[in-house]
Amino acid sequence: MPNRIASILLLLLTIPLASYGGAELSSNGKVRLLQKYNFQKGNHAVVGLVLENEGHELQRALGNFYTDDPEVLDELKREWVTDNPSPVFACGYHYTVHVVNDGNDLESFEINLDKGCNTVATDHGHFFFDPQKLGAFIGKLKKPLVKRERFASVEEARSYMRSLPKDGLLMVITPDWLQYDGEFRFDVECDFGNFDSDRIQECITQTKEKISAKYPDEDFVVEESGSSRGKILVRMKCSKAFYAKFDLYKVIWKWSEYYPTLITIWKAGHESSYLYDRLTKR
Repeated sequence: MPNRIASILLLLLTIPLASYGGAELSSNGKVRLLQKYNFQKGNHAVVGLVLENEGHELQRALGNFYTDDPEVLDELKREWVTDNPSPVFACGYHYTVHVVNDGNDLESFEINLDKGCNTVATDHGHFFFDPQKLGAFIGKLKKPLVKRERFASVEEARSYMRSLPKDGLLMVITPDWLQYDGEFRFDVECDFGNFDSDRIQECITQTKEKISAKYPDEDFVVEESGSSRGKILVRMKCSKAFYAKFDLYKVIWKWSEYYPTLITIWKAGHESSYLYDRLTKR
């Protein structure tokens, strides 16, 4: 998740043990964020990318970070255990943290470091997270090379994506333009009470089914983009041709076309001649 806010789902704390992706929920309601990964096998890394909230001392000192050292990764796995479940705060986030393997983004979660808002948000819940669990590793983490590139056309960008070298590549921030031309937003009615996330997701699913029923041959994605007073603001990603004929809901935010910009994350000291040639020619 680079400036997006993850969906918040309620955890069923009465279940003694449950697993979600890389995380493991214990009977005491705490989550071991990296528990399911075997860092001694494969080419894993944990990558932390700075989000828009840049006001924390630790964030300024650390910046973007990563580790691909199996011993450090195992230490993170032992130490990155959340505290108790947290309310949903409107505090924003300092980091999005990605677990990657061979350049593939396996999962991500977002962290706020501020006192009073120190939380980690995942697709599986919202939990208090002591910033020292990150600060303790400041001398063991490396700085990645983050490259942002713009292309003359989507076709050029997609061609470049297909030819990316694997040597030294940590991850690619998967761009929406890889599959869709742009996005727009519309409201749907939804009685979700006092922010019932299960009910919100149900309304999103119903919206998707309604669109698919009317436009069965179209490819699209819908997701929550905000909510207020019994309504959900829905973001829809699709082709421009589909947008032109869409009339199922009243459009609130008009069409916004994606610009072919690509963000790639590379290991420190990486000197691929392919990457060097690409950057010097742009």
